[in-house]
Amino acid sequence: MDNGAIQRVALDGVTLTNAYTGNTSDAINARSIGSVTLLLNYTTGAGETDNKAQVQIEYSDRAQKNWHTVNKLIELSGALAATNYLSAPREIGINATYIRIKAKEDGVAANYGTLTVTLILSPRTSSHTKTELIDDEGTGIFTDWAYTYTYTGDNLTSVVRTDGVTSQTKTFTYTGDNLTSESEWV
Repeated sequence: MDNGAIQRVALDGVTLTNAYTGNTSDAINARSIGSVTLLLNYTTGAGETDNKAQVQIEYSDRAQKNWHTVNKLIELSGALAATNYLSAPREIGINATYIRIKAKEDGVAANYGTLTVTLILSPRTSSHTKTELIDDEGTGIFTDWAYTYTYTGDNLTSVVRTDGVTSQTKTFTYTGDNLTSESEWV
């Protein structure tokens, strides 16, 4: 992966279980990554209330034999049955050769929910330029953007990107602490 890449990877619509086993992404080469931002899209199971999707990041060395958990459990609560919930972006610093994502669901009686985990991989440098966007088909789209992030409290509310000539803005809307929508770039 090129330094500066933003890549959509990890878990895509997996049906959760009550254990991390089976809900683990492929290893992601993290040599040039300085931080990873997670976006969770969680749908609770039918007839299930007050459940939680739980996500952990693990890291490993080149051999990928021993995986260690990053000391930060990320949870997204789902209060209502068969309802979709979006998380606020959660950024975690990374200093590892490889990372992977594990997920499970807590509080389920009978019907497990589904989860998609999108990762935004940021370079070790703080410049955020020379960004390569990878679309859903894995096709690279090269740009040269500088990014500015705006927060209200702990919530990311907008991202402005500019190439020195053109600026585009993406906004995030919340209900309480739950991310409810994300705009297109305008």
